Amino acid sequence: MIQPRTLPQQTPLFQLWLAALALLLLTFVFNFFPVKNYDIFWHLKAGDLIRATKTLPSSDIFSHTTPNLRWNLTSWGSDLLFSYIYRYAGKTTGLVIFKCLLLTLVYALLLLTMNKQNQRSYLLLPGLWLLSLIIGKDSFLVRPQLFSYLFLAVYYFLLDYYRRPVTVISYRMLLLFPMIMVIWSNLHPGFAIGYLFLFTFLVLE
Repeated sequence: MIQPRTLPQQTPLFQLWLAALALLLLTFVFNFFPVKNYDIFWHLKAGDLIRATKTLPSSDIFSHTTPNLRWNLTSWGSDLLFSYIYRYAGKTTGLVIFKCLLLTLVYALLLLTMNKQNQRSYLLLPGLWLLSLIIGKDSFLVRPQLFSYLFLAVYYFLLDYYRRPVTVISYRMLLLFPMIMVIWSNLHPGFAIGYLFLFTFLVLE
């Protein structure tokens, strides 16, 4: 007698969304700790200076040993944003909340780009997720490099979307890359990694 073929059991969508929400909440809580990188106050002073003068400083006025040294402030956008958050949104607590929201968004984008066809990957996801949080804890600080984490995740998400069946929307998504790069290059010098990321994708594709 021919036995009826049993279909692989699928995880209910509600449970997947609940698990994803739990992981994102874990990301937020795990990174909610007081500011421990004191160089943030240097960034805040630079942001305060930009807010006060409404111009980008060309020389370092904060150094005692090398006064008026030529200054290329490559993260001026981050410094200005941090300054506004510190001034108007709860000082260091506001900065920590902003960092946690940014990192949660990074992990959410990575979650959206997971291979949905591979059910086994979901079994390993919680352990790998927690491991990445533990390893990255010393790097997940209130610093301009947060924006490089974010935009790399955005690039990965857009490229993954582009690899799906080609539509008019997927082609229009390509127009976002130069606009993102303009913003990224004024927030953190890690924007150079974005070019390497795109080049690697083009070579492999």
